[in-house]
Amino acid sequence: MKRVAGYARVSTVGQAKDGTSLEDQRDIIEEKCKQEGLKLEKFFSDGGASGGSLERPELQALISDAEKGLFDTIMFTKLDRLGRNIRDTLNLWHKLHEELHLEIICVKDPIVNTDGIMGKAMFSLIAIFAELERGMIRERTQAGRKIKWEKGDAYFGELPLGYIRSESGKVIIEEEHAQIYHKVVDLYLNQRLSTKKIALELTRAGIPTPSAIKKKKIQSSRWNGISVVDMLKNPAYKGEKVCNKEIYRHKLNALGKKNFDDGKTTKPESEWITFAFDPLITPEKWQQIQDRMQAQKLKPKRVYKGYEDHFLFDGFLYCGECGSRMRKRVKVEKDNDGKQGKVRLYYTCCWHGVSADIKEIAGRKSCYLEAVNADQTDDKLFNQIIDLLTRPTYFVSAWLKDLNTEELEKKVALLEQKSKQLNKRLLEGYNLIASTENSGIKKIYEEGRQKDQKEWGTVQADLTDAKRELDHSTNKKDRYKAFCEAMKKSDPKGKWKLQFSTKGGFSDFMHSLPFAEKKRIVETIVSPEQGGKCFVQYVRPIDFLDSDELKEIPKEKWNAPLTDREPYPHGDFMFDLDRVESVINSLKDKSLLSKVYADPPAGRGKYAH
Repeated sequence: MKRVAGYARVSTVGQAKDGTSLEDQRDIIEEKCKQEGLKLEKFFSDGGASGGSLERPELQALISDAEKGLFDTIMFTKLDRLGRNIRDTLNLWHKLHEELHLEIICVKDPIVNTDGIMGKAMFSLIAIFAELERGMIRERTQAGRKIKWEKGDAYFGELPLGYIRSESGKVIIEEEHAQIYHKVVDLYLNQRLSTKKIALELTRAGIPTPSAIKKKKIQSSRWNGISVVDMLKNPAYKGEKVCNKEIYRHKLNALGKKNFDDGKTTKPESEWITFAFDPLITPEKWQQIQDRMQAQKLKPKRVYKGYEDHFLFDGFLYCGECGSRMRKRVKVEKDNDGKQGKVRLYYTCCWHGVSADIKEIAGRKSCYLEAVNADQTDDKLFNQIIDLLTRPTYFVSAWLKDLNTEELEKKVALLEQKSKQLNKRLLEGYNLIASTENSGIKKIYEEGRQKDQKEWGTVQADLTDAKRELDHSTNKKDRYKAFCEAMKKSDPKGKWKLQFSTKGGFSDFMHSLPFAEKKRIVETIVSPEQGGKCFVQYVRPIDFLDSDELKEIPKEKWNAPLTDREPYPHGDFMFDLDRVESVINSLKDKSLLSKVYADPPAGRGKYAH
């Protein structure tokens, strides 16, 4: 009696409703064996498995038992249960019949059975149609998904952390996990931590990783820099993301699995789909993140071993005379015996003292700015930052001095009134033109209407600009009030002020901070991705002389650099209240204060924990 291995497969739950469930297939195979007098030795079944791949647990188990000679015949109901991919199906047929010499019986399509002369030919032909059907199903499914995607009714693919699908399938914000994104942004943009440091902070705080939140098969309990970078780069958080943009190619391994990346190609722009998300961040803030990431790539790479805790403003310092970047330099002088002597640390303009060939190639001239002492320059600039942090509300007030909200409100009101008047006149003009048959009068009315329409367009543009300016002004004032209130709330009893009762005490504290912490503060306040820079340049007569004194020198010399004087550094900081607030709050961190005051100098008490 022939020994039979039965095989059944379903790919979806829906197939249980159309007579192809695993139970139905088993019943058919058992009935066939009974009719033919065959023994059903073993039954293999793959539930929820696609026919597009041979990587199915039960099918692989069947092949393994076949190689051991545990049965003589393979039986299944229809060819598409065995497989829908023509290459895989023919390879399987060759393996089972040609190599292992097993008989193949297809109950519903007996023409492909191996005991007939037409078996192999028809097997190939039916396999082709099975693959064609599979391709058509996939194409229809993809087309339906694409239509939903384009309409914004559904999003296909993995959602960014902070978003979930509602019961209706709509993408909505998940507030708890959205807070993780806000924390990452604050750590990166305001506290200026690197992506690796952010990953450490999140792990130490016990914040679950994206893989754990999404309950993936492979989960990690620790954050990594790549996950942070992916979040910071994802445009979905600013309100929209371009999807269906690329096709990923894969190479097959020895088992036929797609696990070798073979690159990607970009689809035609007409196929791209822009999907709208509820934003978690403004486009401007998102762009600041991208600008900082780009700026990180452009940071000076030269490192002087042993001087890593110097050059605090390296990467932020520019020549105020020619606009070029200042470079750090270490010069080791030798004494009379040829041994190492004094070490000089300095910044120099990249176009000062370069060779004639380099200048000729670049079409540049030498810059006349002399090199400056690096430590002194860093101290002077850092003191400017200390001054800002000592009196934040003073600087905020200066930031608001150019605002005139009342005047803007009057301007908007007048423009809105003008707009209403023009709307009324345009409507009257239209009615006049429509009501007259006299071509001469109609022409006069039309000329007047065109004039009013042109003026209306100008008024609308001015009104839009005025409203935008008013909103900006109002937001600034509101943010100022919130900032001042936050400063009061963060130190309700004045402990912070008591701890540093003098500016000198705060200055000592700031200068005692670890170098990495000072570097973070510098980058936060300077804000290079928003255009903030620090400069070294010569003083000009117009900088310090009053109008009477200026009259005594020729006008063309008012802006002439005084190269006989020491160059001076100054910061052109991009004032951002969120960042200033974040820096001040971070300075109150007890662990940071304890690091600085682990061994407090005489006369200075430890921070009261």
